[in-house]
Amino acid sequence: MFEKIIEYQNLDIRRNALIRDLDNLKEKDEVDKVANLIKDNQNRLAEIDLEAKNTIAIYSKCEADFRKLKEEIDRISSSNMSSDDKEKWANKEDVLDKQFSTIERNLSVQVENVSNIIKQFEACKNNIVKYKNKYLESKEKYNEERKKYLPKLEEITKELEKLEKEVDKKLLQRYKQLKQDKIFPVFVAVNNNSCGGCSMEFSSAHMTKLKQDGYLECEHCRRINYNN
Repeated sequence: MFEKIIEYQNLDIRRNALIRDLDNLKEKDEVDKVANLIKDNQNRLAEIDLEAKNTIAIYSKCEADFRKLKEEIDRISSSNMSSDDKEKWANKEDVLDKQFSTIERNLSVQVENVSNIIKQFEACKNNIVKYKNKYLESKEKYNEERKKYLPKLEEITKELEKLEKEVDKKLLQRYKQLKQDKIFPVFVAVNNNSCGGCSMEFSSAHMTKLKQDGYLECEHCRRINYNN
């Protein structure tokens, strides 16, 4: 009863080992590493875009403040103002100077920010181009290594597909359900009245059920035990 499903499971174990070897290839690690570098620089570009928008907004506000202040000074300087009004505004000369200085400093900072943003943008853009070329190179090397595994992987997959037609449908369905739940191997041979997976000892009643049904699902690890 279990011969075919055990054969199926053994093939599945070999396939899993091949897939694991593929995932652990150093060439794949390099591909993933470069892909992450590309992603990091793309994320940084998005951040730079936000910084640029904030800088533009601050710069625009400085320009607006400067125009407003200049209009105020022009109004003070106009001949339409009375002597008393001009005298009042003259007393605010220090305040106006400070406002001009603040605007000047802010503008200077934003100009420097723009310069830095441009440098960072160019650096990220160049990095993306460089890493994309590196990615293509690494992907090509990975594909070359991957080709060494694919024939055997395809062969085992075909054998599994063929065996699926011969395996008991109920056992196969249960096998796939438990494997999906990360329980693997699914079928294990009972070992000295204990689970062949987690080593939990079975009671006499459980052993009787095992003999009657031919198999027993462990209550602890859920693996299916059978008599070897």
